Amino acid sequence: MTRPEPPTALDLKRLADRADRLDAADGLASLRDRFLLPDGVAYLDGNSLARFPPRCPAP
Repeated sequence: MTRPEPPTALDLKRLADRADRLDAADGLASLRDRFLLPDGVAYLDGNSLARFPPRCPAP
């Protein structure tokens, strides 16, 4: 079994550009502001419904 080639800087740039385009076209992106997330954090927990909105008390 051979290992795949590591991505090049161009591959990573294209991937980042694609992610930016998808984010810009996301109609639900504005809803992110309704939840408590520090800047720069991507919430990827698939075991819960979401982060708490600011108006909800902490558990």
